[in-house]
Amino acid sequence: MTPEVKTVAEAIFAWLEIRSRSGQLGELPLTADRLMEDATRSALLVRLLSGHDPLPEPPPTSLGQPWYQIVEEGRARVMVEEIPPSLARAYPNHILINRFPWLILDHAEPDSYLVAWKPDGPVHWLARIKGDNSPMPWALMRVFREES
Repeated sequence: MTPEVKTVAEAIFAWLEIRSRSGQLGELPLTADRLMEDATRSALLVRLLSGHDPLPEPPPTSLGQPWYQIVEEGRARVMVEEIPPSLARAYPNHILINRFPWLILDHAEPDSYLVAWKPDGPVHWLARIKGDNSPMPWALMRVFREES
């Protein structure tokens, strides 16, 4: 087995193990067709094949795709929307960032929030970029807090 083939095999086995642990393999028996379809849609498999390690848990999504950049880099330009009434009960005190619900932790100033993508997740500062009329006129940046 060449080193390249071994790397691909290890990535595929890691992908299957992660899917199995998270309950994403679905009903058994697995078929080659279903696995191939899942593999062609998997951002995690692409990540593993690129030589990156999996995250300890799935990241939030951005426009329906896993958002590794916000976890690893901690900053991004984003689109912000209010939670639609149909989701307001399920996501109280949330705002949509790139179509994913983020919890509002603090809203002290207009167009400025402290948010987190999960209750115990890292805190991010969200602020509108003044004068920016682009489709993503907001900046999202992870806030580092000193440990006491």
